[in-house]
Amino acid sequence: MSQDDACSILESKRSWKRAVSKTYKKWNVSPGMQLSFILTESNFRSRAKTDKKYIFGFFPTGRLSSAFGYAQVIDSTWEDYQKKTGNRFSSRTNFSDSVDFIGWYANETTRKLNVPPGDVFNQYLAYHQGHRGYKRGDYKKKPNLIAAAKRTESNAGKYNKQLKNCY
Repeated sequence: MSQDDACSILESKRSWKRAVSKTYKKWNVSPGMQLSFILTESNFRSRAKTDKKYIFGFFPTGRLSSAFGYAQVIDSTWEDYQKKTGNRFSSRTNFSDSVDFIGWYANETTRKLNVPPGDVFNQYLAYHQGHRGYKRGDYKKKPNLIAAAKRTESNAGKYNKQLKNCY
């Protein structure tokens, strides 16, 4: 599987193709946006975790956050998703559940913040910072996050263009 090629990603995992299609139909979030969020967040690793924190640069004291899985969702946001969608047995390590979460979260972002579902740049900033953090503009002081949002937007466009040629 080549992470640069959406067709390769979805051909290597047939169930993933079904999952991104289902999420697109349900939440109107493009397959390219779904895949680009997962690329940025976890590099397509199902059990990805945030980096560890260290005291004195040597002694591990835990993780930077509870973010976990393909979509790197923190515990409280995942629990909110499970409650509001009725998917109580969903798992952050399941690709289908993760892309459904991305669709749901983008839908919430559109509803709460009026960010269109196709505005990948601002959707990603709201995804990463949370709705309150995005509203406060926390991302404005984070050049690395803005660069990641630009990369995510670029990858979404590239993936969507590629998918037109293979499906």
